[in-house]
Formats: sequence, structure tokens, C-alpha cells
Amino acid sequence: MKPLDKLLSLLNKDKVIPVIGAGVSFATAGLPGWRGAIENGLQYAEHRRFGEKDLMAQIKTLVQTGDLVKAANLLKQVLKAPNHPFVDWVEDLFGNPQIRSKALIDSIHDLCTPILLTTNYDDLLYGPYKIQEKKIFDWSLHGQIARSLQKNEEFILHLHGVYSKPDTVILSLADYDQLAGQHGYKSILQKLWTDYHFLFIGCSRDGIMDPDFSTVIDFMNQWFPDFPHEHFILMREPEFSTGVHHELLEKCNVHAISYGRGYDDLPRFINEINPNREKTRLRREAYLNEINNGLERLNASGALINNQAAVDRFVQNSLPVKAYWIDSEELKILEDILYKYNAALHDKRQQLAASQAIVRGLISINKLDENIELWNQNWANPEKLRKSGMIDTALMAFNCLRAFPKEMLDEIRLRAWGAIHGQYFDGNFDHFISEIKLFRTETNEHLEQIFADRYFFENMKRIIQSLQGVLALEPAKVFPELNEAVVTKETNFGLLFLAQNNISLRHDEFPYPVQASLPGETSLSFKSAAFTGFESEKFVIGHTSQYVFCWNPNKDILLRKFYIAEVGSEISHVINSRTGTDLYTYIFCSDKLVAFKNLERYFETPIQANVHNVVLLDNERGFLSSTSVAANITGNFISRITINGIVSPLLTIQELWGIVYDIPAVYDVLHKITNGKVPALVDGYIQGTRISESSWFGEQVIILTATISLQFVKSSFLIVFQFKDEKLKVLSRVFFPHRFCYTHTLIQRSNEMNLVAGYLATGNFPLIQYFKGINQVFDTTINGQPAIIQPLTKGNADILSMQAISADRVIAIQENERLYDIKLQDMTERSMDVKNLIRVTAVTS
Repeated sequence: MKPLDKLLSLLNKDKVIPVIGAGVSFATAGLPGWRGAIENGLQYAEHRRFGEKDLMAQIKTLVQTGDLVKAANLLKQVLKAPNHPFVDWVEDLFGNPQIRSKALIDSIHDLCTPILLTTNYDDLLYGPYKIQEKKIFDWSLHGQIARSLQKNEEFILHLHGVYSKPDTVILSLADYDQLAGQHGYKSILQKLWTDYHFLFIGCSRDGIMDPDFSTVIDFMNQWFPDFPHEHFILMREPEFSTGVHHELLEKCNVHAISYGRGYDDLPRFINEINPNREKTRLRREAYLNEINNGLERLNASGALINNQAAVDRFVQNSLPVKAYWIDSEELKILEDILYKYNAALHDKRQQLAASQAIVRGLISINKLDENIELWNQNWANPEKLRKSGMIDTALMAFNCLRAFPKEMLDEIRLRAWGAIHGQYFDGNFDHFISEIKLFRTETNEHLEQIFADRYFFENMKRIIQSLQGVLALEPAKVFPELNEAVVTKETNFGLLFLAQNNISLRHDEFPYPVQASLPGETSLSFKSAAFTGFESEKFVIGHTSQYVFCWNPNKDILLRKFYIAEVGSEISHVINSRTGTDLYTYIFCSDKLVAFKNLERYFETPIQANVHNVVLLDNERGFLSSTSVAANITGNFISRITINGIVSPLLTIQELWGIVYDIPAVYDVLHKITNGKVPALVDGYIQGTRISESSWFGEQVIILTATISLQFVKSSFLIVFQFKDEKLKVLSRVFFPHRFCYTHTLIQRSNEMNLVAGYLATGNFPLIQYFKGINQVFDTTINGQPAIIQPLTKGNADILSMQAISADRVIAIQENERLYDIKLQDMTERSMDVKNLIRVTAVTS
């Protein structure tokens, strides 16, 4: 029978014990073998100026000549083993390994063998895992090992000791002599050697047997020279050419099996030959059921939300003690179950609270706070940050963020802006974390270069701070219960007041008594609202960044959502249009247009355009949209979008620049600046562009406003376009030197088109001006135009919204804090304090 076939047969019978060598720890976390450990110990002593020069030089010579046993003897003498600093060195080297990949150890565990042996000092075989069925022993506990063998218990045995018990670490010749005198340990090893078949994994590197395993093999050869029991070793194909497999077979009856040409082939080979895949599946299923049942018990008792200590115990009993960040199977199982649990809940407050409780069981807020403060105090000292464990905390924090459902984090981004750093959502953190894990496979020189970068640790801090922000959220504030609306039997409404968190219908006379009101969410503001309807029903349609809703003020005590944006998507514009008895609602949501007819989904189409502002054209001609100048310096600025999503350009930024340059007041200044040449790029000149639609003697017009920099002073302009014959025609231009026209409204009186302009408060200028007859003069400026509201002496006085209520009446809103009701006939106004008010519109039937 071939050695591989024999090995598979023995694995099926649970008669194989994997013996794990330094090659496994090196592949998993870059930890050194015997030679590397001695060299590291030398460096440790040198950095602390510890040890006599002659003795240190002697150790280096012994290492170079390959006499590792004598070198280890002297190193322990230098480091004062088993006392300090030997204890500190062992902890420093093996206590906090930086894991590169768990693939090899995962494949070893999936063999489902009851016993694992290792010559390694580290705890990589069980630290990142929840080894519930296996006990952990070192060679000094031979009495306990014997009892476990009698009871057929599963265990992991450190043949050469473990770093956490430095007095058990077998490193020097004296240590091996001491081990040879341990008769209880010798009898256990003899029983294992004779009752089972060893499978050596990670025992060979560069064609030469690892010194640790050479010692084990020598033990077996000396202690049991005539026992004809077969054992196995997994070896790279190129190593067979060295002939080492002959020596193993002749001296110890160890059969070599090729696993491939490279070290990376080893986990794949073990997985392919594994005859115990069904055991692995059942083991994972049992663990999943255990976690699921525990979570259900927590939920049923109310402890999941109200008893953090109970949740902490549940997490600690369910997950590995160390290295959560390395994507352990146990953490993935917990994530899956938590996701399913959240999906079954309809209350988002409970979803967030449950997720927070589980994650707090993984990492404490105090630990996050400590690492943030550590960065604040040591941001200029990357070396101290590297040694502090901040990297592991950040990696763990990143995995904890991923344990929250994605759609929940997307909502938190909108409802609790700033809690999570924006780089989490744009993928930068994912890329950064991937780089960190990749860097761990690089050389020490490369790592030193990376870790010396302050920005590296600043990103770590941002990740930690993001998790801290999520855990600090109050679910009831992020997802508050909606208060009931105030409904009315009245059917004639005057004004619609849109505030960030409230919509109200009111009488149209000052001080506008409330007829009906709809409370919103404190954490998710209203973006728009319009009074409309179809057939005999009248209602308000509005939207937030996440959903579109309707509200009948005569009967609905809560809003009714009829469209919810997909995860990761945001609603930017909602436009309503009445055609006959039908109501059409057009929703622009990221890269698509969704249409509803009478509140029923009508169609959906993708849009390949960057929609900055959008207006609906009359007579079902589609839409006009503008892009941000800063985002598209030389390309299309205004485009037409058909109902089926086809985008065609109408006006480029260069063409817009030509129109602006042609305004006489602008031309006079820019002609001097550019020596008569139109600039090819306008970024820095034109910015803050917005388009809207209005009526011009019964016909629809498009109004563009923007700011423009002239000789380092910002001014603004307004252009009235008519869309006709698939082209934009300029009807009028208004220039506002040294002022920002942020909002405006057109008012028709007889054959005169008038303009009311509201400004940002940038100097000792009026806040609102009244322009008469802008249709009678192609180019109009502020000179001689009457002021309505004078600048305030204190406070922020920006005019952010303006709406014509009638031909003689305008309502303007100042910085969401004050409302002005202006009569244009005599330029008088009344005002009142408001809070978070966005816009006031007249209600039309």
C-alpha cells in the first residue's frame, strides 16, 4: 500500500497524531524556528546592552557554525533563564504573534484528530480558535496527560513547553537532558509513538530537517529503536532530492509524502486528502447550533438588550480568547447568526442595541478609548504605537464594524453623521486593512518602513474611533419612534411649512395657525415636501435621503412609505407632476430613475449621469440636469435626460463661460485679468452652480445661479434660459457684484417680470433686493434696485429660501431661524422666529 493510502486509512480510524513543527508557525505568523529564535534572543540582549561581549560573540559564532545546542545553552545563561529578562524575551517573541494566514492551521484542525502534538512554544494552534473539546498540556503535566489518555479525552500537547510557562521551555542541551529524565513524560510519549502513527507537518525547511524535529526523531530513535511502527512526514517535492527521506525511513520508519513543490501547496494538499470533511461539517453545525441557542436564550430572557454582563459571558464562552481580527470561523458563525437574528427583527432600535451588545462583548469601549488617547499622546512616535498593540486593536475594531449589518451602518451614516469615518464607506479602510495583512508577509525591513509612517497609525485611530462612535450611539435617538401626526377635517390649506423634522399645513395669514402637522425623525431630516394628489384624494408627498412617503392630513396619523432606497443608495430628488387625473412621481436615486404613477411603481431606468440638480420639463419632455462645476471642469454642464434615461448634452462649461464672459460688467473685469482671452478652465472662477425651474409669462424657464471669482472677489449671476427646439436660449441675465445670490423667486405683474433676490450675508449689503422688469433689459445689475431687508448687525443672516405666495407677497427664510413675510407693494415686512425651517410654499389645489 502506498504511504498516502496508508495514511488516509489510519486517519479514518483516528489513529493519526499530527506533530506540528516550526514550519507551521512560520507559515501562520512568521515565527522563527530554533535557529531564528536564538538569533532573536541575541538581538533582544544586544538592544538592551545585556550580556558580556565575549560571550555574545561566542554565541554568534556557534550559530554561524550550526552548533545551535551550545548556542542555546549560552543564550539562556546571558538572559538569566528562567528569570528576567528570559521571561520577557519569550513573551515578547511568542506572546503576540502577528498572524498572516490561518489556512494551514485550519486545514490541520479539519483533519479532526483527537490529539495534536507540537514542538512550538506559541499558542497558534488554539489561541485563534474555540477549542472546546481539547485540553491544553505541556510536558510537565504528564500526570494529567495520562488521565486524559485513559478517558479518551482530546488534547494538545506542547512537547517542548509553552511560552506562557517559561520554566517549561526546552531550548538548550541542559533542557533536553532534563526532559530525557522525565520518566512519566517518556512513558506517555512511548505510548503515543506505539499506539498511534505520527504525521509530521512543518518539520522541514530548505531541505534540512528542523532542529526541533531532529531532536524528537533522535528521542524516538534512542528510546524505541526496534519498534516497527510506521509514521509519516509531509515534505516538499524538491526536498526529496536531498535524500533526507532515506535517513528518516531507515532510522525511524518515517515515510515521506510529497505535498507539492511549494510551501503554499501544503494547506491545499491537506484539505484534498482529508477523509474527515463530514466530521468538520458536523462540528461546525454543532457549534452553530450552540451559538444560535445561546443567542435565543439571551433574547428570550431580555438579557441581550438589558444585561451587558450576560452578553459578555456569552461572547467569551463562544469565541476564541485571542485574535478575533483574523477572520476566525467562530466569529464568522457569530456574524451570520447575528445577521439572521437582526433580519428577523422589525425594530431597528432592537437591531442596533443587540449588535452593540454583542460587539461590546468582543471589545470594551474603555479599550477603544485607551487606544485613541494613546494616539493623541504619541502620534509623533510610531515606534511606541507599534509596540502598544494598537494594530491588533484596529484590526479587531474593523472586523467588529463588519459584524454590524451593512444596511444598518449605511443608515447610521445618514442618521448619525460623523459617527463612522467616511473612508469606511468608500472602501479605503478595506484597502488599508488588506495592505496591513499583506505587509505582514513582507520582510522586517519593509515592515519597519511601513510602521514608521504616522499616517499608518492615524488610519488605525480612525478605524478604532469609528467603532467607538457606533458603540456610543443611543438606538432610541438614531431610530426614534415617530410621534403621531395632527390631522384635520379641513380641506382648504394655505401654506406648507417644511422643516427638517416637521411638515405642517397652515393658514396663509400671519402668524400662520397650524391646521395639520407631521412629525419626522430627529436623525433623518426631510428633504422635500409638496402638496398634491390624484382623483379626489389630496396629500403631501415628501422624501428623506432614504425613503419617499405620502401623508393624508385628513386621516393619516403616520406617514406611509411607498419607496425605500436600496442599501448604499440615497434619494437626491423627488419631482411630482399632474397629467390629467394622474399623478406621476419621479425619484432620482443614485444612478437610476424610479417612477410611480398614482403611488404605484410605474417603471425604473438606469441613468449614466452625475445629477447635481434636476428639473422636470413641461409636456413630458423629460428632465434637465446639471453637474457640479468642480466635478466636471471642462465637460458637459447641463444635459437633457429622457424618461427612458437617455442623456444628451445641451450646454458645456466652456459654453457657459462664454455666456458669463459676455455680461458687460463681467467682461470689463475679466478682459483685464485674461488680456482678452477666455480661460480654458473655469474652476476657481465659476462655482456653486444651481438650476431650478420657474414660469416666464406662462412658459417654463430654467434659472441658473452661480458664484464667480473676479479679481479675488466673489460675485454671483443669474441666467434665465428657455428650452426650445432642443436648445437653451438666454432670455435674461442678472449680475450681482460682490454678493452671493443664494435664493430667488420670479413674480409676474402685467407685462413685467420681476425678481426678488436673497443673499448670503457677506458684508454690509442688503439681504434681499427687488428687481423690476428684468424682461425689459437683457443685462441687469444691482445698481438702483431697492433693498427690502437690511443687513443685521450680529448673528448669521444668510437668506436660504424664498417663495412667492402671490403677485405681491414673498416669504423668505433667514438661516432656518427667522421668517420674513414681505409685501412688495409697500416694501413692508413682518417676521417671526422659526426653528430648522427649510422652505414655505403656497398650497395649490
